[in-house]
Amino acid sequence: WRYRTLIDANAPQSSGLAWAIFVLTVAAAEAAVGLALAISIYRRRDSVVAEELSTLRN
Repeated sequence: WRYRTLIDANAPQSSGLAWAIFVLTVAAAEAAVGLALAISIYRRRDSVVAEELSTLRN
């Protein structure tokens, strides 16, 4: 890593697998929030078509 010598030369490097799992976890959380919003809008308006939704108020 580029700045590794500035911190500690003997420190272990970050695992690529750990970063991949973290990124997948964040992506899954974002998808869950988006799905929850779509379901909430559908339950209130009986439609998720963007043209039919003029505002999200009330």
